[in-house]
Amino acid sequence: MLRPLRLPLCVIAFVLVLAAAPAHAQTPEVDTLRCTSQAGNFADVIEGCTRLLRIAQGRDRIIVLSHRAGAYVDKSDWDNAIADLTELIRLHPDGMFYELRGTQWQAKAEHAKAAADFEEAEGRGIMTAEHYMRAAFSYHRLSQDANELRALNFALLMDPQLVPALYARGQIWQSMGNDRDAVTDFEAALKLSPDTPVIRAALESSRGRLRGEDSPPVAEPAK
Repeated sequence: MLRPLRLPLCVIAFVLVLAAAPAHAQTPEVDTLRCTSQAGNFADVIEGCTRLLRIAQGRDRIIVLSHRAGAYVDKSDWDNAIADLTELIRLHPDGMFYELRGTQWQAKAEHAKAAADFEEAEGRGIMTAEHYMRAAFSYHRLSQDANELRALNFALLMDPQLVPALYARGQIWQSMGNDRDAVTDFEAALKLSPDTPVIRAALESSRGRLRGEDSPPVAEPAK
């Protein structure tokens, strides 16, 4: 025989409040559930959070804005995501918000703004290998080889087996005429990813120049 389910009084009271409310009513409790939903319904999250922002203050406002910004990011609505993240940075200048805003600037191909945000995030000590790879990409688009190399070095310090970072750094060495270091990075990348033709071609290109053959660097694939 099944035993009856015993719910805490606070849960029972919450359910009764929802049941008693008209179907179209929007209470703070309902909006909280919508704002914090993990079901992937971005429009529902955004609407619930937007309603809560009319009354949310202090730390609660930061939490609600974070949920809405996350929904905008998942929805690829870069402009609204940047707007919410800018407000979050004003309220609470956490490195995580700078890094996330930098990623949104990058998605809009605004790499100077992305790089500035990644640097703010770095100064606040929250960068991971993946974050440094994102920063390196923006530096690459800005033709800032020294900054790109620095970001890739940090990425590889954190994750020495990060193939994209090894390959990208090898390309920088190639562009500087440093084929010896390029070969080292390409060999390490190829060992980890042996079925990648572009890495093998880059490696052979640098090896050829070290042997005195006239072989130009391998062109970077379009990104």
